[in-house]
Amino acid sequence: MPMAVYLIALGAVLVLGRWLEGRSRGWYILLMVLLHTALCGLRHPHLTGDLMKYHWEFLSAGQQSWMVFSKNPGFYWIMKGIYHLSGGNFQVFLLVSAAISQMAAGWIIWKFSPAPWLSYLTLHCLGFYIFGFSAVKQALGMAFVLLSFQGIAENRPWLFLGMAAVAGWIHRPMLAILPAYALTWFRIDRQVLIGYVLLGVLLFLLREQAAALLGQAYYGERVFSRYSGLGGRFFLILLITGAGLLLRGTEDRSFGNLCHLMAVSALLQMLSGFDNVFTRLADVYLQFSVLYIPSMACLPGSGPLALNSRSRKLLAAGLAVCLIWFYYWTNLRVEIGNHLDNYLNFQFFWQER
Repeated sequence: MPMAVYLIALGAVLVLGRWLEGRSRGWYILLMVLLHTALCGLRHPHLTGDLMKYHWEFLSAGQQSWMVFSKNPGFYWIMKGIYHLSGGNFQVFLLVSAAISQMAAGWIIWKFSPAPWLSYLTLHCLGFYIFGFSAVKQALGMAFVLLSFQGIAENRPWLFLGMAAVAGWIHRPMLAILPAYALTWFRIDRQVLIGYVLLGVLLFLLREQAAALLGQAYYGERVFSRYSGLGGRFFLILLITGAGLLLRGTEDRSFGNLCHLMAVSALLQMLSGFDNVFTRLADVYLQFSVLYIPSMACLPGSGPLALNSRSRKLLAAGLAVCLIWFYYWTNLRVEIGNHLDNYLNFQFFWQER
């Protein structure tokens, strides 16, 4: 069964997390980086239609000048550089891009996650890992967005701006992260929470104008003529964010920084009823759930529903069950049939299609 490889990876996250994390946090994360890099980087080069498009762009970049001006020059130069270093081997490009993404995730989880096993479970179950199997450019950009969090956490604005600039250099929409540093100047309190609620109401009322403005920045000329509603994912993000506030409270400044990122993700997700592009923009912020969810579940808090140590362990176990259920219903139960243009029909590069 081709999609079994994803279940094996998920099992490794849980089993190795149980076995190694308490003994050696560093070894666990290193094994996760190696496993996730190998699985993603050694996939078939034409696993999805998007990869076929990237293959063509890779070969084209290798034949063109370094002075070609594109919308995403960093991605173009990375492709061109790897083309020349690898002798035009697209598989090397896929392996290198997977390694960059997984090393970025591993570094941030190692630095800031109180429960790496839950971070990696979130990475899988909210779809960020699978997303990188087809959306190479976006995944590379999001890796540097993830690294920018160190600048926020350590109050190093130049590190934040540098990582955000690299992310935007690779994929321009990643510049959506730029307001994040300024937002974290404001401590999460009642006034800030009311401000987010009012901003959400205003955004909903002016959703057509907001969608047109953001859509133009992402696509160029684009008209959104139909709105299908908020969607369940918006309420899921809202539920996760609210649960964190109830459990952890607002006293911890570092957790408050993550709350800001989750709140912006919810605001962007409000526009997803127009186009999936707004879900991608929301993911720029929502990917920090790999830190938010473990911090919510595994650290003591001061919120109205603060839990003791035993209750936090039970909560973490319950969240793991909920995440796996969500992963199955949103990613793994898709009907594959005989259609090969689907990441669930997983194949390694040495397998015939």
